[in-house]
Amino acid sequence: MNASPMPPADVDVSLDLVHRLVADQMPDLADRRLRMLAHGWDNVMVRIGDELIAPRTPPADHGEAARALAAFLAALHVPAPDHAPRNPVRGIPLAGRAARLADNLDRLGTRVDGHTVTRVFRAAAEAPAWDGAPVWLHGDLHPANILVHGGRVSAVIDFGDITAGDPATDLAVAWMLLPADEHRAFWGTYAAASQHPADGALRIRAHGWALALSVAFLAHSADNPLMAGIGRRTLNAVMADVA
Repeated sequence: MNASPMPPADVDVSLDLVHRLVADQMPDLADRRLRMLAHGWDNVMVRIGDELIAPRTPPADHGEAARALAAFLAALHVPAPDHAPRNPVRGIPLAGRAARLADNLDRLGTRVDGHTVTRVFRAAAEAPAWDGAPVWLHGDLHPANILVHGGRVSAVIDFGDITAGDPATDLAVAWMLLPADEHRAFWGTYAAASQHPADGALRIRAHGWALALSVAFLAHSADNPLMAGIGRRTLNAVMADVA
């Protein structure tokens, strides 16, 4: 198999649709020019005019970004109620991603070292499982869903996959966005602010989630260089930890 395009969206969001929605819901902005800025697997980002959203850039200070994201996640990762949504592929025990990982590796073929990826993933999946109450999760936290303004992390967007489960899923962002020398600040801030221990098993599972997600991004982003780039950079970061 070959790497695939992104999965088709349930709703085709065109500029014409956006224009009609803006005109109906925010008529004061209806005369602004619309431009497609970015798109993910199930969303698009449209720029309205010239000042309402800026091009995506990396944080100017990765240490500050590490602490900001860790504090955000610690505040988010609180016990979720019983009626919180459940996602069949996020927040679950890591072993539940094994079949998807194998399929994605088949799609990528020789583009990645499937044997090593599988070995590293299995080691992470064997770490002690999350035994606390399910906590709220963003569910899809990666660099394209993190906004930077003035060089600083300013917002996290796209809560369409919000769910409950193992916080390791969200904590994979450490390898997706941050250089290795800022991981200590990330984990230190998270451990100090979270309501549960940020132990070694949690970090190992987060490492495994970063690996699984990087391969998924690579396998399903043949038509999206942004997501493919995130996948490649994340895979390189994860594998550097085990080199």
